[in-house]
Amino acid sequence: MFKKRTLLTTMVIIAFLSWAMIVFAYSTGKTGNTSLGAAPGCTCHGAQASAVNVQISGPDTLKVNDSATYQIIITGGPLSGGGVNIAANGGNLAVLNNALQKSGLELTHTSPASAVEGKVTFEFEFTAPAGEGSVTLAAVGNSVNLNGGSSGDAWNFAPDKFISVVAATAIAGDLGSIPSHFSLGQNYPNPFNPLTTIPYQLDGPGSVDLSVYNMLGQKMMTLVNDYQNRGNYNVTLDASSLESGTYMYRLTLNGQSQTKRLLVIK
Repeated sequence: MFKKRTLLTTMVIIAFLSWAMIVFAYSTGKTGNTSLGAAPGCTCHGAQASAVNVQISGPDTLKVNDSATYQIIITGGPLSGGGVNIAANGGNLAVLNNALQKSGLELTHTSPASAVEGKVTFEFEFTAPAGEGSVTLAAVGNSVNLNGGSSGDAWNFAPDKFISVVAATAIAGDLGSIPSHFSLGQNYPNPFNPLTTIPYQLDGPGSVDLSVYNMLGQKMMTLVNDYQNRGNYNVTLDASSLESGTYMYRLTLNGQSQTKRLLVIK
């Protein structure tokens, strides 16, 4: 009888510890599950599902050593709550609040975040590396029903976000000769690989957007997304992440817009 009770007690303890390990390990997040990880996917939360949408939002271009705030937005699936794992192949990730924690070089949730108006949002900070080039941000998110188990949960990857890291002098303004009109210049050299300079003139202050698009009109990268004063500017474009081909670049300011073409040859 004593042996049977001891065996039963042992089995109960083992079962409890196994349950505790699962609950605590999964509820506080895991790392290594993004597209950059060794074993990608939130497989502890059911199957990958296209109904779960995970997006990385934030600037497409940063100067070396600069920091910016990014968001992970999860929608779809059961979504009573959600969790996330974030990784980068360069630069530094940092938490902005207690919703996330840093584990090694990656970020993960401290506990499932509740959905608000049909979405779960996590904010974090990314600091660009000291060298120019391209950095990949990757994330995987889960959509959970918070029923105490993994049954009915689902997950999906976010499309990788490619950030162009440019030199601190890549955006240069010249106030020596004040321009009288809005103008987007032709990039030089052209064709090029991988660097070229794009000149433009602003006839007044305002929110400036300078972006590169493929011939289907899909945005490939944002070179400038900032408030700038009237003046002459030069931006260095690093096309290391682009394939050979023809692209368009468009400058907008206060309702004005101009577009030109450039050619990448590798």
